[in-house]
Amino acid sequence: MIHYNPSRRSFLKAAQAVTTSMGIFGTLDTDPPEWTLAPTPTTRTLFDVTVALDGAYAVGGGGVLIERTGGGTWSTILADGPRGNGNNLLGVDVTADGEYIWFVGASGTVGTYDIHGCGCGCRVTDLSEPDDCTNNFRDIAVTGHGGNATVVIADESGQIHRSQDDGDSWETLTPGDGSSIPAIDFHATGRGHAADTSQSTFATDVDQTWERFGIEDRDESLYGLDSNGTDAVWVCSQDGQILEYDGRWSVASLGDCRLRDIEVRRDRSDGLTVGASGHVFRYTQVWNAETTPSEENLHAVTLGSADDRAFSTHDTVPELAVGAFGTILER
Repeated sequence: MIHYNPSRRSFLKAAQAVTTSMGIFGTLDTDPPEWTLAPTPTTRTLFDVTVALDGAYAVGGGGVLIERTGGGTWSTILADGPRGNGNNLLGVDVTADGEYIWFVGASGTVGTYDIHGCGCGCRVTDLSEPDDCTNNFRDIAVTGHGGNATVVIADESGQIHRSQDDGDSWETLTPGDGSSIPAIDFHATGRGHAADTSQSTFATDVDQTWERFGIEDRDESLYGLDSNGTDAVWVCSQDGQILEYDGRWSVASLGDCRLRDIEVRRDRSDGLTVGASGHVFRYTQVWNAETTPSEENLHAVTLGSADDRAFSTHDTVPELAVGAFGTILER
């Protein structure tokens, strides 16, 4: 539940006064808003978004999976999940070749979507309840190419599930105290980070053990994470904090706004974070609030074609933010 919902004017006034250890909070441009509302094929909440070879994909409530094609039109691929039971889809990622979409959600839901199809018209594969696990899966990170992917899933019960053979077999462990893990991301096969709702961040290397490396003296829940390297991690929290790890932790406060997702380029030249009430902030050495045409809660963001991917999209994909009631913002 969002307890704080200031007017946009009061929020910006407060935000412009904030200083942080990462610099001074930037001020807004006077240019017209660049973010636009895209026509959406669903009114269900969208929880995550990713970029693939042929466009962009988002997942959400009731098991919806939608696609943005090269023409810029969004359409529905799945209306009620891979099993047709309407379980919410909460996380999505793509293989390194951009050809297979992996998605996870409530009650152990796991599935894939092949953007090319297998020649028989079948594109969706249901891999739900790995090892009979029916936990709510919160997020997913995929490395490797389709057919040979390494898949790592984080769940609401504090467990991490890993498959090194494209979902054929799974291993499970609990890196922390059992708190929900809403965010996981990998920057290379076997190397990545996760964050939980008890202020803990974890790192894993090729040996696949997970070690806690922060965050000390914090009391907020962590929700979004971007892993760009061993010492290049960004995390956002429920109380408007951006935490960056580059060998040590530093913090920037964006005001009283619940943040849900973050994505920053590996060269730190650009980044976005999103959260409650339509708030979008851009990073260009400092964080600046941007004007958006929506006050719906936003849950996920991508830099689009500008994201650091191993593949190049067929067509240019804009920056995207998705959220409540099927909201899709494009820039």
